[in-house]
Amino acid sequence: MADVVIEDAASSFVYALAKRSGIFWTSLTVGYVIYSDSLFDLTYRKTVDGGATWGGAVNIRTGRVIKYDCWADWQTVSDAGTKIHIAYLDTDTDDIRYVYLDTSDDSIGGDVLIEACQGTGAFDVSYGVSYHGLSITKTRGGNLAVALRYTDDGAAVFYGFYTSPDATTWTSKTAPWEADADYILLFPGNEADNQDIWATFWDVDAQEISLKTYDDSGNSWSEQLISASMSSAVYLQMGGAIRLSDGHLIFAAWNIYSAATADLMTWDINGAGSITAKTNVITDTNEYFLVSVFINQVNDDIYVAYTGGTDTTSLVAAFYQKSVDGGASWGGQAALQADVEDDERWISAGAMKASWGGKFQPFWFNDDLNDLFTNTDNGVLIWAVSLPVADGDLIGIGIIRKS
Repeated sequence: MADVVIEDAASSFVYALAKRSGIFWTSLTVGYVIYSDSLFDLTYRKTVDGGATWGGAVNIRTGRVIKYDCWADWQTVSDAGTKIHIAYLDTDTDDIRYVYLDTSDDSIGGDVLIEACQGTGAFDVSYGVSYHGLSITKTRGGNLAVALRYTDDGAAVFYGFYTSPDATTWTSKTAPWEADADYILLFPGNEADNQDIWATFWDVDAQEISLKTYDDSGNSWSEQLISASMSSAVYLQMGGAIRLSDGHLIFAAWNIYSAATADLMTWDINGAGSITAKTNVITDTNEYFLVSVFINQVNDDIYVAYTGGTDTTSLVAAFYQKSVDGGASWGGQAALQADVEDDERWISAGAMKASWGGKFQPFWFNDDLNDLFTNTDNGVLIWAVSLPVADGDLIGIGIIRKS
């Protein structure tokens, strides 16, 4: 079956604007994607048939949204919430804001200020990943956290880190940033303090990735090296997902962009004292790039999505590999994309919850067409775990389609 078009008029700069934005599954058939459209409005679409068709675009924010990141409640261990939390940067209003989509009733709420643009009061409107950085997560203790980096139109760079206990009041805290073009992805920490936070930090100057840990009670950051010799690129070359069964971060990153020595590396991380390198998904392979990580939260299988093929600037396709043993080995490359190679420049694998079920079915951005695509035939259906009704009842075993 040909690839399914989710949106045929996405922003032409999705690859520079988006970090994590779905597909966020709330059942075997219901999923949501968040994106910036051709007018740079922040938008979502919903499927109720597993991605075969998509409902009309629904506006979340009318503006000029040029950076955004999302975190769903069910990406955090033991969180029973139904919201997709979104941090975004709007160059129309020159501020960074928070908004949520509640999937229980598809209501949109929040839309509160985190920080107004400092300096000149107006953002640089450039789209490259080096100009602005933004990431959001939710701790096991319930706090929301946003790390932000931006450039004003006078070329001054500003850094921030905020937390909120209620998604309304945002308090400035010590920031983890170091330099103008560094990249950060936030995750809930699996520390003794359930409000602590992990940040995978790509230090562009030092060409290394580290784990930064935020101590909520001390309002301070500590740092531990994950890997040296990591050459950055104009695309975000790292991704991760929390394994809900134990709170570990499964993390993947390319050591270099599109080169004969390119390795897609993986780690199992449980804090600064437990950073374990796992087997490379790909080793020494040119014309491959991008990465997004998905966990089957029913049986802990790991899926890593990426793109590769003839030419990273024009002709690649979306693929994935799966590990059934925690990253010790990988099952070989499998296709996500059915259509011929094209200019794919961004991919997102999304998230699911064991008690809801869902799919491993990433979506990706085609820069030639400005379309967002997915493929239902190549997706993997993941049945929900049946929970016991009372003490002594047996837990049903989820049936997973092998692929």
